Amino acid sequence: MAFQTQWTTSLPKSGHEVTSTLCNQSGVYSGSNGYVYRLDYWTGAVLQTNNLESLGTHEVRLAAPADGSILIVGTYGYALGLDPTSLATLWSVNLPKTGNGVVSVICGAGSVYAACGGIVYRLNPADGWIKGENYLKGRGVHEVRLAMSLTLRTVFVGINGYALGLAFDTLDTQWETSLPRSGFGITSVASGIGVAYAACNGWIYSIQELSGGVLFTNQLGAGDGEVRLAIDAEAQNLYAGLNGYAFGFNPTSMQMIYMISLPGSGKSVTDVVAGDKQAYFANNGYVFQLNLSGDITLWNSLPERGEHETRLAVNPTTPNSGQLFIGINGYALALSLADYPTLYGPWMGRLAKELTPKKVREVAIPGTHDSGTYGIWPISDIGADLPPYVQYIENLPVARLLIKTIIANWSIAQTLNFTMQLASGIRYFDLRVQGTGGSLNFVHGLVGPPVQTLIDQLDVFLSQPGYDKEIILLDFNHFYDMTPALHNQLTGMLLAKFGDKLAPKALSEDTKFGELWFSPYRIITFYANEASVNSSRWLWPQSTIESPWPEVQNVGALYTALDNELATPRSKFFVLQSILTPDNGVVASGLVPFSSSPDSLTTLAMGVNSLLPTWLNGWRSKGKGINIVICDWFNYTNIVDAVVRLNQTPKARLEALLSDGTVTEDIIAWNAAATFRKIISIPSPEVEKALQQLEKGGLKDNFIDETPDLPTKK
Repeated sequence: MAFQTQWTTSLPKSGHEVTSTLCNQSGVYSGSNGYVYRLDYWTGAVLQTNNLESLGTHEVRLAAPADGSILIVGTYGYALGLDPTSLATLWSVNLPKTGNGVVSVICGAGSVYAACGGIVYRLNPADGWIKGENYLKGRGVHEVRLAMSLTLRTVFVGINGYALGLAFDTLDTQWETSLPRSGFGITSVASGIGVAYAACNGWIYSIQELSGGVLFTNQLGAGDGEVRLAIDAEAQNLYAGLNGYAFGFNPTSMQMIYMISLPGSGKSVTDVVAGDKQAYFANNGYVFQLNLSGDITLWNSLPERGEHETRLAVNPTTPNSGQLFIGINGYALALSLADYPTLYGPWMGRLAKELTPKKVREVAIPGTHDSGTYGIWPISDIGADLPPYVQYIENLPVARLLIKTIIANWSIAQTLNFTMQLASGIRYFDLRVQGTGGSLNFVHGLVGPPVQTLIDQLDVFLSQPGYDKEIILLDFNHFYDMTPALHNQLTGMLLAKFGDKLAPKALSEDTKFGELWFSPYRIITFYANEASVNSSRWLWPQSTIESPWPEVQNVGALYTALDNELATPRSKFFVLQSILTPDNGVVASGLVPFSSSPDSLTTLAMGVNSLLPTWLNGWRSKGKGINIVICDWFNYTNIVDAVVRLNQTPKARLEALLSDGTVTEDIIAWNAAATFRKIISIPSPEVEKALQQLEKGGLKDNFIDETPDLPTKK
């Protein structure tokens, strides 16, 4: 599911540059291109601005002590202390002999530490007075990264392939370690229990805090480049971001728990911050939440913000509650980390009154295209399907190391697993299976997760209390490298798990929801293998479902194709494929650096998904029948809601919201028994207006004022 964007703020006069962000008990702060801003936590409104004494338009880095008593700024060879409320400059120090480079800053042990150009300084937080320095002899004039040990006794330093430990009070060098095989580059550092972590050029190290001895080394396997590190408050989970990949580690053994390619994000600097039992990663204009197993549980593509370095911050005292703060290209954003109630859940059961007399093929059902591609990585094996664009990519004159990354960009159509798709309201799955090597896996250019994952996750979903009326449509429409024995194995797996939940094909395309609910049948299985269908009573032939492929490359052509398809009435299940298809030209254009051309299915889907709800409403208003609607990256916009709405009148939808308890707090707040009686008698446009207000958190005063006899909101 997608993060909810709470607010987006363009930072005045900052231009479009790298943007840092910080949150603590004193406020939300952003720094970009020589400016610092204090923002309203809930709205993002700019409350105060400081142009840093006109030090120029340069990168700004931020830090604050645990009590939030001062905001520390590093920029262009300077360190500054600002009042955390007014942003007034309390002091400003030109760091001697550092030049005018990037300045890293941290707070700890009653001091401020600033580093630039190969030199580390200890400052008095009250007035900026320099109390100590270390010139990191022999390490050169390079960017310096800092971290404070958990004991507050050691300042960890990373510079150009080296890690150092400095005494917190004198800044004397306690130890210096050359990081084996890392080469020379930006070196990040983080603190653990009795250890330091350092990372450089695709390698990560665990180092003894007292001696500097290397304990463990791990090559991340995602290429060279800057590695960013984060560790949770209890030092129980270590995270790293590199080149569009997210990593999770056991911080003691340095065993890798997961390595995840972040879908659609590209190969560039990947920021990371730690939450409680989850981590947040950002790369190239995308933000992701991962759980301890490496599953992507939330994401946001930051629409209209472009593909730029993306930085993250959470409130360190409450890392899982409230909001996640983003800095990107002169903008600050807040994404909600709260658990929002969903309109979906068992939505078919909730609409039982409307659906009971209807044929399943007459009901609007949300689905996903290439449903099993969420588990594809750039390191996945090349699939047996080899669609035309994959063949084209393989013949391009690019280094073979990049081939799978390019293929993955055009293969991953979904980012959520089956559990999350079902929870989000998806009820139709587009499934393509290969049996290469005797292993049954989903496939689309690259090999995805095992088919067993669908079976297991669907079984759990259907076993939940209150989900007994949810009907699932499984469309196994493409097979590759499949033998009769493998078909028998696949159908046997389905039969063994679901048994009498599998609807027999004898029900035909005219089966109604009420008929299914009066029986144990909950799964309709379309299957594109004639021999298997002929030998089974519960496999439905592909002749009972129509799924025309538009095969177009722009949204205008797609709308025309879909509109034409809907003009023809059907007497079978019908899939509206709301997808764009990349041809050779689209793929080649996406490989051009800094071009605006789509470089993945994600970017293609953005153009369609933002328009699809409007298209659906327009078709429905013209009386066109809509059955199954599929798209790529369905959670980019609220498409499930748009599809489900097609099955309800405004009045029925309001009743469903109320009966589901979604607006229970509002009902209590305005003594809504009376309110509800009034609302359901209002004409449809006013009911729709009420619905929109309900979903935003309650009826607005102006709506109540415009509606006679409704009680005022308490």
